[in-house]
Amino acid sequence: MWRFKDRLPRQSHYKSALALDEELAQQLLNREDAEADTDHDRAGISPVGYSIDTYLLLSIIDALMGVQAAIVAAAGADPPHVTPMPRPETAVDRVREQRRTASMQALIDLFTPPSHPEEFPMSIFEATLPAQAAGGADAITVAGVFEPQNFTGVTVSSVVVCPPAGYATVTGAATNNVTITVRQIRGGSVVAAFATLTLTTGVNLGAEIPLTVPVVVAPQLASGDVVDILLHQNGAGIALGAGLTAQITVS
Repeated sequence: MWRFKDRLPRQSHYKSALALDEELAQQLLNREDAEADTDHDRAGISPVGYSIDTYLLLSIIDALMGVQAAIVAAAGADPPHVTPMPRPETAVDRVREQRRTASMQALIDLFTPPSHPEEFPMSIFEATLPAQAAGGADAITVAGVFEPQNFTGVTVSSVVVCPPAGYATVTGAATNNVTITVRQIRGGSVVAAFATLTLTTGVNLGAEIPLTVPVVVAPQLASGDVVDILLHQNGAGIALGAGLTAQITVS
């Protein structure tokens, strides 16, 4: 009695067909590499990035392997082990990978801090303030002149004052006190008073104890701008000793 199953090729035939497929695939890999190296694949690229003839041949091989698996399944036999064929790398693939690698490296560089501290300098204006008598006249000290090439930024991020060692403690008061103001001067005129601190109750000056002067509005410094510190006595005021240091950080 004739049966469809009797007409099926033997298992060895499938293995031979698979060996042929692998041989064809290897030939296509070699051919695709040769095309990429000589830029032949620029003449015709399929939507998935392979040369047209290579793409069609690979599709035919995939279809044949699918037919083989279907025939074996119909015969009730275990299908032969099929190793998926890798798609050959083309010049287009290489360029895409290079661009992807370059983009990832750019992100890494962006979020990686410098390896040497000197590559990320901190720019500071620094001034030593004079003594001031209680209720005395305003005292103005120039901290420096801004020039963009000498700094890492164009605005002020922080201001700190610190009395020197041995400085007599100054205790803040509610009304009779002193105000420290840091200003931006341009062409001899005040552009902004961007940081200020009043020695009110609870705000004291002690030897070698840094005190932050809050930045109210960060200034936008321009070439030639002057940064100075103004000491102003309020009411009867408070006497200040000499040597108070002010540091203005530009970033």
